[in-house]
Amino acid sequence: MESKINIQFYPNFLTDQEQSYVIAKTLGGNTWSHGGISVDDGFCFWYMELIQDVFFTEYMLNKIKIITKKNFIINRVYANGQTYGLSGSYHQDAFDNGDIYKTFLYYVNPNWKSEWGGSTLFQKNEEVYTQPFISNNAILFDSTIYHVGLEPTRHCKDLRVTVAFKLRDISNT
Repeated sequence: MESKINIQFYPNFLTDQEQSYVIAKTLGGNTWSHGGISVDDGFCFWYMELIQDVFFTEYMLNKIKIITKKNFIINRVYANGQTYGLSGSYHQDAFDNGDIYKTFLYYVNPNWKSEWGGSTLFQKNEEVYTQPFISNNAILFDSTIYHVGLEPTRHCKDLRVTVAFKLRDISNT
């Protein structure tokens, strides 16, 4: 059966040096806030705005453009943080169905163990797809697809961190 959920995968997205910067900025960062929500009545999670950091807004964005062969502009870039008990809610990152809004999601934590959970679920119509949390991998998907970041299991003592780029494709404009 052919999947109706179109997700592009980018394994080993960052070099060791680049990954070290992202880990230090996010997992080692001190600007986390609690109160991010995916939907109006959703549960709160940790987040860190990254729009002021040129590593994310210029360097990583350029790397995303090269690997996807698309011309994107950033609407927002931030880190999501979840601990045991802080699952997200199914949501869309954009509501426009013009196929110009994309989400690029980067999985930060090094040495993530599969028994820690933390998958991302995608749902379109009756189809559900599970993307496991894999360190230093990234995915690109249509922002109108419903998705949710699942919490880590109680075996995980770390904050589950992803970096989300909310992008607009201006390749054809």
